[in-house]
Amino acid sequence: MRPIGQLSTPQQSFHPKEMTRFQSNRGNPHIFTPKEITNILKACKGLGAEPGQSNPIRPNTFYTMFGLISTTGLRRNEAINLKRKDVDFKNGTILIEMTKFRKSRLIPLHSDALRKMKTYASLRDRAIRNPKCDNFFIMNRGQAVDGDSIYYAFVRACKVAKLRPDIVGAGYPRIHDLRHTFVVRVILGWLIANKNVHTLIPVLSTYIGHAEPSDTYWYLTGVPELMKFGLHEEQR
Repeated sequence: MRPIGQLSTPQQSFHPKEMTRFQSNRGNPHIFTPKEITNILKACKGLGAEPGQSNPIRPNTFYTMFGLISTTGLRRNEAINLKRKDVDFKNGTILIEMTKFRKSRLIPLHSDALRKMKTYASLRDRAIRNPKCDNFFIMNRGQAVDGDSIYYAFVRACKVAKLRPDIVGAGYPRIHDLRHTFVVRVILGWLIANKNVHTLIPVLSTYIGHAEPSDTYWYLTGVPELMKFGLHEEQR
């Protein structure tokens, strides 16, 4: 396997008319610019240790975790639950086991993402000699990252990065928007390269763990960056 941007065109095709119907309760995603993601990751480095703790694993945990999500499109819980044994530095892959749809998948990492994962693992093992869990990403006391911790870290990083809600009265961008942004950027790259997006969607769908390609097509709705390519007109 290769990173998603290098995958070749499959034989299977999927017609856009099979796209799932729009569900209004999902809300509109925030599509991050590369600069916004860079600023969020920089902000993570300044999060500091947990109260009463001195070792710096917490900021590095979120820096690496959010970076991984933004470059692979992992779900939040997939990153949280990633196990040490499922990170294969030799082959440059991570194994996501028994995910949302009770399926497992192997994800190849870009060389830069792999390098940062190795750096984190080295720092983590020096800082926490006897972790309390077998998760790859841990907190200062060696415990697993929980949902509240990752949520508040992301909101704090967005504030430090001076990101504002897209709509007055709305909340800050979500961690899931990193996944959404990954999908959009991959498809934009294919469009710019004049590749047949509709034959490549099933590959992307498998890569990010969707049950059906129609689930991936939903990610294209309401994205201004894609409208100039006429992709939405083809779907109607």
